[in-house]
Amino acid sequence: VAIRDSETAAKSMGIDVAAYKVRSFGISATITGLAGCLYAHKLSFISPEMFTLLLSIEFIIVIIIGGVFS
Repeated sequence: VAIRDSETAAKSMGIDVAAYKVRSFGISATITGLAGCLYAHKLSFISPEMFTLLLSIEFIIVIIIGGVFS
């Protein structure tokens, strides 16, 4: 919470901001990789042509709407 509110204040309290950011990035990458594995297993086949610009925009819209209401 301290890092989210103010990085400078968190640093002054002795919190290692860089370590927490790297750790949160690693957790995010792990969850994303697991989601990709489950998606590939569900479809049984994945091709780069399946991921279009429209799908990327749809993901971003879902993230924005989910972030607004949570």
